[in-house]
This record gives sequence, structure tokens and C-alpha cells, in this order.
Amino acid sequence: MTSKAVRSYVESLKSPITGYDSEDEGTGPSKAKFLRDGKAILRDLAKALGLQEGSYEVRHNAGGPAVSGEAILHGDWIYVQLGQSCHDMGFMWRTCNGRKDYSGNANQWAKWEELLDLPMLAGKMLASKPVEVPSCPACGHSTPICVCERVD
Repeated sequence: MTSKAVRSYVESLKSPITGYDSEDEGTGPSKAKFLRDGKAILRDLAKALGLQEGSYEVRHNAGGPAVSGEAILHGDWIYVQLGQSCHDMGFMWRTCNGRKDYSGNANQWAKWEELLDLPMLAGKMLASKPVEVPSCPACGHSTPICVCERVD
């Protein structure tokens, strides 16, 4: 997505995004555009994070007509949710333990303007990426130094 399009997306968040402007109950033009553009931004963020195809998915939850819905990037270690909140907190992201982890670790909030610099945002997220610790070949413990008695 071009930087102009991302800037337009961020600017659009100054007004509430709902589905009330359409007869199709929750997928009005502004809402549909918010979700479509949000998914495009998240695909670009996935590239900036260096995520491999197949290690993540980009999807959306349209929600009801009174809400913006959410565009979601869910990877093996990262979960990002673009959705307009009533508290104007920006958007939420967190690390997670796989794509079946829907609650993950602590929520972190970023300002919408951070989407204007995806390499910087990706760097911030990568700095929070959990470190993978190899498991002990003898017992399977996931600790840097295993003190098990088993030796092969």
C-alpha cells in the first residue's frame, strides 16, 4: 500500500466507522474500505516482519453495524488487531504462542500514526518476539541449561 493510502487510512480514523451508512447491515462503504485497507496494511506489515507465507493469516471480523470491525494479522508469534475502539487508544498487538492462541501475552497499544512507518513498527514488534529455547535432547525440558540426570 502506498504511504499516501496509509495516511488516508489513518486520517479516516478521526471519524467513527460503522455500518449504519448502508442497507447491508454492517458492511457499508466506509466500513468495507476500513477492513479492506486494514488487511492490505497488515499484509505489508507481515512482509516488514519477515513472516514467511503460510506462517500467518490476515483476516477480518466485520462485527455488527455499530462497530468498525477488525482487520487481524495472526502469525505463529504475533497477533495484530486493527479496530477502532471507543477509547481512541490506537491499535492492539501482542505476542502469542501460535495461531491457535487467541488470548496471547500482554496487550500492547500503538498509535495509528505508527502505521506510517512499518519498518520502525516491525522493529518494535520484533524486539518483543519470544526467544526460542532449544529443548534438552535427553528429557525434552525447554530450558537453556538442563540439569537432568539422563545422559545418552
